[in-house]
Amino acid sequence: MQHLNPLRIATVGLALAVAATAAPFVSSAADRLLTDNDLKKVSGKVADWYEAIAEGKGKMDAEADIREELAKLNEKNRKLKDTTLLASPEDLGAMIYLSNKYDRKQPKRGAGKVMDRTVDNGARGTVEYAIWSPSKYKAKSGPYPLIISLPQEGENPQAHITNNWVDGGLRESAIIASPKMPGDSGKWSEVEGLTAVMLTLRNVTEIYAVDFDRVFLGGRQLGGEAALAIANMFPSRFAGAFCWAADGGEGIPVENLKHLPVFISGGGSKATDFEARAKEAGLEHVTLATSGGETEIIEWMADLKRNSYPSAFSLVPGAPFPTNAYWLQVPRLSDVEGVRLDVEVNREENTITLTGVGLTEATLYLSDAIVDLDRPVVVIANGKRYEDQFERSFRVFLDMLYAGKVDPGRVFVASKQYFLPSVSGDTESDG
Repeated sequence: MQHLNPLRIATVGLALAVAATAAPFVSSAADRLLTDNDLKKVSGKVADWYEAIAEGKGKMDAEADIREELAKLNEKNRKLKDTTLLASPEDLGAMIYLSNKYDRKQPKRGAGKVMDRTVDNGARGTVEYAIWSPSKYKAKSGPYPLIISLPQEGENPQAHITNNWVDGGLRESAIIASPKMPGDSGKWSEVEGLTAVMLTLRNVTEIYAVDFDRVFLGGRQLGGEAALAIANMFPSRFAGAFCWAADGGEGIPVENLKHLPVFISGGGSKATDFEARAKEAGLEHVTLATSGGETEIIEWMADLKRNSYPSAFSLVPGAPFPTNAYWLQVPRLSDVEGVRLDVEVNREENTITLTGVGLTEATLYLSDAIVDLDRPVVVIANGKRYEDQFERSFRVFLDMLYAGKVDPGRVFVASKQYFLPSVSGDTESDG
């Protein structure tokens, strides 16, 4: 467990600002095979595909155009000799990022101000949020870290950003968004609150050049408690979660947060209990501070990045969420008492081990960032051995892109559902 030392706190905002001014994600990934220019044409076809979906026509033709451009790239680019773009998760991620064409979406107003935005939620109405973007925001200077900060009960989202996120270094290096939460505060940690957060995340990342590996979720008081609950539902979406001036952590399964750093300031017995449970489960990135706010949170965020492809993790399903974590999906269950699934990869042996209780099936989403898809993949599910030779599939990739299961920092090109035999102590087998 970590505890902040006030003597270590640097100039407020400096660490995050330095991190944010590094070379753009799409140009600096060390493991990439291709340049932005190499990907220009195929990313343009993906952009056309998005546009066809938005217009409700021409989707199949646009998909065919992507396939054609992808075939040309694989055939003609010497950097892909003996391989394919689908075998390079980093380049696929860059292609997705470039396809968003953020430079063409430069907001005409609002930079350097806190602005209100509204998102259409179909038959359910709208979701509102406030947003701050740096005064010198330019897409080509991105991607930028994104902080989604939930207000305390009764606080206006615009006032929340204006009054709590004041550091100049932070304001010029990060985008800050605050969703308007449901009127019934009891629903903040439920589907209604989750919807407000995730629609805000989606809308911001459609418009602004956001670093998908540096998205942070948190909030003050009740907003902080809700943020931890929502982070537990979608741990693979965020780089970290913080609970500001609140005693957070009660009832949250620490197992789902194994790779998601957590910061809690001003907590009491509930936060202490959360830390103890985390320590018992082997988590080492829970940070408690007896007091502290913006300064301490900025320092905590400074070096954090999302872990998109952990080699070992656990999923404790909830009702209705979570049902997935990282590259694992399980069916939605009405009774989740005692249900758990542990996942571990041995990259050298190209083996994935699934150990679960209370589940009969699980779906794996794979890419070469997880296992070597040129080799057979062995999956051992509750002792039952499967061996598969996967083909990297453009269809799988595109379907998951359409469903929002992949993003610039996390891509998949193969998937398969596996049956898990019951084990001793399994709630279903014992029934």
